[in-house]
Amino acid sequence: MYKIGTCFGCQKCLYCGVNLKIEICDCNKTAKPSRKNRTDLVKNAFTRVFNPISNPKQIDFIKNKNDSFAYGFDLAKGFQFSFCSTCNSSYQRLSNKKSKSNNSSQRVRTSENVIQLEENIEIINVESTTEISQESTTSDGSTFYNKSKRSNSETENEDSTELEIEVNYKLSIKKAD
Repeated sequence: MYKIGTCFGCQKCLYCGVNLKIEICDCNKTAKPSRKNRTDLVKNAFTRVFNPISNPKQIDFIKNKNDSFAYGFDLAKGFQFSFCSTCNSSYQRLSNKKSKSNNSSQRVRTSENVIQLEENIEIINVESTTEISQESTTSDGSTFYNKSKRSNSETENEDSTELEIEVNYKLSIKKAD
């Protein structure tokens, strides 16, 4: 008969850490393990709920442990059980890898964005643009450079319309101490 204070996977006491296949302990294994009722020998205990429609690999893991330790649970119904950190890690590795599928869909979105950017590239005639550089020095000796480009047609129409300048980058150079 299974008790919630023992590891479902290896029959370790989740209060004192004793292997119950070899030794017997006096801990109350009918109480759910928590931080307050565990000793320092058991750092973590993981409470789980079995769901009969979960991952098939996890169902096989639970079925194997249910049969090998003769717990007698009906696997058509849900029930609560606990794992030690080692068995919980093994159980979690059997779950579906959702994070990898999310990463692949993000990669697809990224490549679509790159394609979209490539379609929106504007070709600028270099001869018809003027490069403007501005240099500023602050009181601590740091020098800032601003570079921008504007077309010659913009400079000709500067008086009649507002001038729109696109800043390509800003470079900051500081002296080493």
